[in-house]
Amino acid sequence: GAGPTLLNPSGTSSTSGDVTTWTLTAATPVEGVSVDSWSAQLKEDPFVTNNIVVTNTTAFTQTFVATVLLPIPAFAYDEVISSSIGVTTTDSNGNNVLSFANSGVIPIYQGTVNGSTILSLNPPGLPLTTASCTVPFPGCTATSATGVASLAVTPGVATSIGITLSFTLSAGDSAGITSRFEIVPEPSLGLLLLSGLFAAIALRR
Repeated sequence: GAGPTLLNPSGTSSTSGDVTTWTLTAATPVEGVSVDSWSAQLKEDPFVTNNIVVTNTTAFTQTFVATVLLPIPAFAYDEVISSSIGVTTTDSNGNNVLSFANSGVIPIYQGTVNGSTILSLNPPGLPLTTASCTVPFPGCTATSATGVASLAVTPGVATSIGITLSFTLSAGDSAGITSRFEIVPEPSLGLLLLSGLFAAIALRR
């Protein structure tokens, strides 16, 4: 099949108080996928969100990888708090064939510090299919979510945080994912390097 396609989408940033929001400028069709919406929020705490809606426009199951990465001033951390993932997936073509699943053994959600995963999450019930819908029928929507309120992790010094979402999605179907990742203690001083926000999505089949 086709090799990976990398998309570095254009978007706009806005700030309200101490929270900056990046938003995809417009729905972005590329070979094999429509990125219907995408946004990321970031704050000096620090935390980051990665919220995306995609549609697989091919006749094949595809693998998606969506990453948001944020450079931050160096600070010590030893705990993950208030971190989660929620998935809503729809049999958009109404053919009663729906699959939202892991790509191999890779977790759907990876919260990263300095490029290394310190929190992995999989929403329960994978793979999500039409049988996962509250009322199963062609064209139905299935949902699943999980998260952690507080989790001690190996202490370290962070210079970047991020969320990587990796998943497979059946042909003609759509998936919306919301996710959040936060580490503590909070940095004492310094501003986020907002110009360093990086977002990318890759897909392959």
